[in-house]
Amino acid sequence: MRILATADIHSPKYLKKFERLINIYKREIEILDIVLIAGDLMEKGNIGGLRQLVSTIRKVTQAPIYACPGNEDYDETVEKAKTMIRDVRWIIDEKIEVEHGGQKLCIVGSKGVLDKPTPWQTKHIRNIEEIYRRRLELLIRLIESLNESSINILLLHYAPTYRTLEGENSRIWCYLGTSKLESYISNRNLITVHGHAHRSRKRIVKLGRSIIINAAFPEIYDLYIIDVLPSHVDVTILKSSGEIVKFEPIEDVKRRGSSILDYV
Repeated sequence: MRILATADIHSPKYLKKFERLINIYKREIEILDIVLIAGDLMEKGNIGGLRQLVSTIRKVTQAPIYACPGNEDYDETVEKAKTMIRDVRWIIDEKIEVEHGGQKLCIVGSKGVLDKPTPWQTKHIRNIEEIYRRRLELLIRLIESLNESSINILLLHYAPTYRTLEGENSRIWCYLGTSKLESYISNRNLITVHGHAHRSRKRIVKLGRSIIINAAFPEIYDLYIIDVLPSHVDVTILKSSGEIVKFEPIEDVKRRGSSILDYV
C-alpha cells in the first residue's frame, strides 16, 4: 500500500508550493492508494481554500483522502465541508475500518491533545482541560483496540510525542502536543502521522514498534510517501529541491548506533 502524508497546507496560503511539488512528483503520486492530511487543510476556516486543495489533489490522483481537523479547520466549517466537499473523509475522535486493494486499514483520527492548553484556548474554550483529558482517554482506548492483523494508522494534528518537536522552542512543546501517548504508541505496530509543528527539524522517529512522521508542510515544504510492505515500512521524502530521499526505520538504535532518522 502506498500512502501520501502531509499536513498544514493552510490552503490557500501554501497551496501554490504544494501544487508545485505534486506536479514535480506526479508519477509517484499517481499510483497512490490513499492520501492522509493531518489537519490544517485550510487557513482560518476558509472553505474556499479547502475546495482549491481538493481540486489540486484531484488533478493528480483519485485516491481517497482521509483527514483529521487542525486548529485552523474550525468546527463549523468542517461540519459544512462534510456535506459540501465529499472528497474528504474527516476522522474526528473515532476509528474507521476500510479496505484498499484487499488490505484492511484501520485509521484512528483526532485533532489530538495538548499537555497544556494555549493561553487563547484557556480564555476562549470552556473546559478545555477536561476536553483534552477525555480525548486522551478516548485515544488510548482506540489505540488499544487496534487489531495487529490490519495496517494501523494514527492520524493526529497535534504531536503525540515531543521527539518530533526538536527545532521548535522546547518551552512551547507542551503547547504543540503531548508526551502522554508515547508508551501506547510504542507498544503497537502503528504508522503515526501528525502536523502542527512547522519549525520541527526532526521529522521522522522510530518509537518502539511504531514510526512517527511530522508531516507539517511549512518551512521544509516536503511530502512523505509511505510504502507499507509485507515485512517493513519505507518512508520516501519528496523534497522541494527535486531530490527523492528514502529512509528505513531502524529497530534497535541503541545496539546498532545512530540512525539516519535521527537527523531528519
